[in-house]
Amino acid sequence: MNIKLLLNLCIIISIIKLINSSQVLFNDQIDCITTPCQWNKVSNWIGGVLPQSGDNVVINIGSKSVVEVDLVIIKDTRFGSIQLGSILNVANSNLMVGTISNVIVNGNLNVNSQNIGLSNVTGSGVVAFTYQNNISSNPSNGTISSSNFKTLNINGGLINVDVSNSKITQIIQSNLNGNDQYVDQPTVTFSGENTIGSIQLVETGIVFKSGSKLTLNGLDVSNFGKKSNETNSTSSSSSSSSSSSSSSSSINQYINLNSQISIIKTKLNSVSSLTLGSTSQLSITSSTINSNIIGTGGSLTLSGLNTIGGDLDIKGTSLLLQSDHVQTNIEESLLLGPQTTMKTVGVGSPLVTVSHDTVLKGSLSVILDYQPKNNKKYTLIKSIGSLSGNFSSFSFQVKNEEIDSSLFSISTENGAYTLTYGAPDESSSSSLILNNLLLLSLLLISIMFLI
Repeated sequence: MNIKLLLNLCIIISIIKLINSSQVLFNDQIDCITTPCQWNKVSNWIGGVLPQSGDNVVINIGSKSVVEVDLVIIKDTRFGSIQLGSILNVANSNLMVGTISNVIVNGNLNVNSQNIGLSNVTGSGVVAFTYQNNISSNPSNGTISSSNFKTLNINGGLINVDVSNSKITQIIQSNLNGNDQYVDQPTVTFSGENTIGSIQLVETGIVFKSGSKLTLNGLDVSNFGKKSNETNSTSSSSSSSSSSSSSSSSINQYINLNSQISIIKTKLNSVSSLTLGSTSQLSITSSTINSNIIGTGGSLTLSGLNTIGGDLDIKGTSLLLQSDHVQTNIEESLLLGPQTTMKTVGVGSPLVTVSHDTVLKGSLSVILDYQPKNNKKYTLIKSIGSLSGNFSSFSFQVKNEEIDSSLFSISTENGAYTLTYGAPDESSSSSLILNNLLLLSLLLISIMFLI
């Protein structure tokens, strides 16, 4: 009896939810292109009723149509969902703090406000944070959590954005204000586990919170920490050459990593240094990093074809280079650290090429998943500049089994760190045994004749 009563109650609650979660449509017969339409105007909604708490709101009146709303109306999960195929501008006239949730953005969501959070935002459209300097000169702090959408634009002024547990295809940021002047550097902070396609940041800081995981899987992380000379120059710069006018001037920008970061098929420009802390786990795959990489702890893994545009200084960091065809080009200097592991050393090109000087320290582990051929040479490092120092200890594995390090001879001639495998040739050993047996047989026959 109690079970039947419980089932009936569940059915009644479901019916109430269906009734209360009706779909409310914005009137697509109204011109919202010439003049933006207002959310809170009753006649703009089909049926002449404003959306109520729990309603599923649909604004799909054309990609160029604009609807305006204040944060106080849509904040803090009032609606079941907001399906957006047009442009929705959110203002915050009272400088309130609130969160907009459950928005499906296939158009544009422009958050022209201070201190607004976005949660569970999905879709293939564009989300934009735009600074309201006409309302307040204080920094704006936006948050994005548990979301998965295509594009995030951060436009103008000092806007600090915290991204957590989200997937965003591209982030584009510029902190130019209305007078084309750069303001104090805002920051984009990543916490939790995030996947970002590409990032274009101008005159901006970036922070990875402790324990966070970030995957950069895109084509270009560009203009980071730089501002265009062409945009920021005065009229006196007209005397400079055309090539320099389109270049970028670096500022002292750096990234501190104290979390798990994966950089995949990415081009990272304009950062003076990437610094790995004691808890850092940085993985770089088939990417170009135009900066110094400094390791004071943690671990660095390089896979695929990579280019490091500055120094690779990892005296405090463990380095793993892996894959058959891995090759890392270091355009400045290399300083190896406490533990260097080279896994599945490829044949052909050197594993690492260094344009300047190389200093070897710490220990070296070489892991091969195939049996090396006798007298086979493996050039691990090719240094155009000087090659100094040496590894204090060595270990070698073949097919996950430890082998005697004395089977490898080491050469550092001509700036190349080369290993040569010199295991005894089994065919030669067999021939030696047969020859010895033959000599023994002849000796025995001679003794028998003498007897």
